Amino acid sequence: LHGEPIDFEFEALPRSIELYRWRSDVHEQENLAHLHPGIVRRLQAELREWHAATLQRSARDQTGGAAGQLSAETNDALRSLGYSGAESGDR
Repeated sequence: LHGEPIDFEFEALPRSIELYRWRSDVHEQENLAHLHPGIVRRLQAELREWHAATLQRSARDQTGGAAGQLSAETNDALRSLGYSGAESGDR
C-alpha cells in the first residue's frame, strides 16, 4: 500500500483481524476485514516485513552492528514465526 491514500485502520490481533474505514467509522463499529481480503493480505505481508526488519535491526544493534549476523536463537525464533529468510550468513 506504499504511495496509496490511507483510508483504513488495520489491527492484527492474535486471534482476530480487524479493518475499519477510519474516516467514516471513527468509533470502529463495522469490521470490514471479511469484505476486503486483498487489503488484509497486503497489510499482513507489510506487517510481517516490518516486524522481521525490526527484529533484524534490533539483533544487529545488540551484536554491535554485525550486519546479517543473527544468533541461532534469533534465527530459530524468526523461523518459528514463518520468516524463512532468517538464516545467519545466507545472504
